[in-house]
Amino acid sequence: MRSHGLRLVVSAVAELESGNLDAACEQGVRAVEVAGRISSARTTEYVKDLLHRLEPYGDEPRVVELRERARPLLMTPA
Repeated sequence: MRSHGLRLVVSAVAELESGNLDAACEQGVRAVEVAGRISSARTTEYVKDLLHRLEPYGDEPRVVELRERARPLLMTPA
């Protein structure tokens, strides 16, 4: 399960680097859902990295939604 979450974050980063913000956020939401079901510090760190990479797009509704969905994950110790 952890490896699936990590792959989703890596996929989200690749989509972002390709300029596809919609797909990056979609993959990010899926990664957050997986990460929320497991206890993995590594997966949480990957999600944090993705959110950091999305900061330049912070006002985009998709990014705001992703940050909101990730909030509980980031507040819970892994």
